[in-house]
Amino acid sequence: MNETKKLNKHYDHILVGYNLSSLTYAYRLHQKGENYCIIDSSYISLQPFKYIPSLESSVYSRVPFVPANEETPRSSSLDDVLGSFESQEGTPLTFEKGDFKSFLGFGDTKINEIDAVTPYLATQNHTYPTQPEKIWQDWSEIIEANVFLDQQVTDLTWEDGNITELTLNGKTKLKGHQFTFFSHFPFLFEKVGQESKTMASKVAKVSWWSSVSLIMHHLEEPETFELNQMYLLKGSKEQPCLGQMSRINDQLVSRWESFFPVELTRDSETTGTILKEIKKQLKRAFNNPSDKKFPEHIVIHDSVFADFSKTDLKSGKLFNFNNLQICSPLFDYGVGWYSSLLSAWELPILEKVQENSADPSIGVAAPTAP
Repeated sequence: MNETKKLNKHYDHILVGYNLSSLTYAYRLHQKGENYCIIDSSYISLQPFKYIPSLESSVYSRVPFVPANEETPRSSSLDDVLGSFESQEGTPLTFEKGDFKSFLGFGDTKINEIDAVTPYLATQNHTYPTQPEKIWQDWSEIIEANVFLDQQVTDLTWEDGNITELTLNGKTKLKGHQFTFFSHFPFLFEKVGQESKTMASKVAKVSWWSSVSLIMHHLEEPETFELNQMYLLKGSKEQPCLGQMSRINDQLVSRWESFFPVELTRDSETTGTILKEIKKQLKRAFNNPSDKKFPEHIVIHDSVFADFSKTDLKSGKLFNFNNLQICSPLFDYGVGWYSSLLSAWELPILEKVQENSADPSIGVAAPTAP
């Protein structure tokens, strides 16, 4: 029988969602000596990093893309942590008529996922010496005692403009002074929409996208490829996939990603069809040098993109609530792992409302059935 993990009844800072953004914010809280916890409902298949046995290492499970258009914000203090970046010019490469060429756009072709794909069409990207795998390894070791997974937020309670507590798995009550959401946004907007009707009506018009990622460890390298180059491959099914090739532990790894409507996240037929299309395009563009099958890993990412450009939603304090923050690169800086770090690096650390009560620990309710 597994031991029940304990957490306090009360924290100064409660972080909802375990990803690069919440990890960065938790690291900052740790550096300041703040009292905090991270909770998330994610199972292994939804984690932001995936362990690859053949590499004996975990890798960032999305395309490791850092767009660098002129309007992309930067942080000198964050760059001091990551190191000096190298720039790579050029739009994504696509494969047409037996050759790679610069992607010039979709033309008259209707692509359902165009909003989710467009941010990856930058004319320049950056490569940092410190990759997300290193950040995740170093910082997660520091804050791991404060992370509680398999905990679904099923309700939240507020009074006089302040969130007072979260309900986990329909049972456990968790109180706090400050609450910051880094994921589970559809749930959050639906709940707080009862208090802020204007916000709810704006957010209701926003479409969410999930994605399926294919991670490949290339035991034999393709004859032609460019490291850290963005690729956009598409075939007759008009289901574009995006990807990059990079080296981890001196081994070639490629990560590919394609988007689909969030309501189909648990639809195995949809994800299976998309994966077949990704593999078809990879075989067409990067013909394997042998018949050897490479280690492959599949990761589903829930609610990873939504276009908030037509709303006034920004990272920070959420509308009518004094102690509720939201944080996502989608609200400010766009896509890419650097943007995930930056959104939390720039987020204010709210001051404590009052001293934490001396509560003991509580048993965490068992997760609800998926």
